[in-house]
Amino acid sequence: MTVRDLTVKERILLHLFDFNRFAEEYEAPIEVTQSGIAEATGIRIQHVTQYVKPLLEEGRVEGRISHISQRPRRRKVYFLTAQGKHNAATLRNSLFKEKVPLRTRSGLIQEFPLSRVYQADRRGTRLPELLDELRSTGFI
Repeated sequence: MTVRDLTVKERILLHLFDFNRFAEEYEAPIEVTQSGIAEATGIRIQHVTQYVKPLLEEGRVEGRISHISQRPRRRKVYFLTAQGKHNAATLRNSLFKEKVPLRTRSGLIQEFPLSRVYQADRRGTRLPELLDELRSTGFI
């Protein structure tokens, strides 16, 4: 595996990057709550605040209380700030340049740039999901 292991903060930034289009909406998706972040990054819900708090202090993430889609009460949600978007985009671009092993339909494992896998071979799959698959199995 040529892609380095990401820190929890970096995984949070990549996860929130995909949901930034909901930042100005009245209702937010469950994925931007503490439970959604915990599930996406592989940490316990109780630990989300210890990783998000420094991001809030650095000005890369902002938090607010919002209605959640199909949930009865409001919850704390997190979105990227302009600086956070820039950091996440820079991280994504550096990851896209890395070569990763991809198992083809014929069963052969070949190395391709992550950008090609993300945009062509596994179109529609979120980047954090691809990285988790790569980390757990050794290939995509």
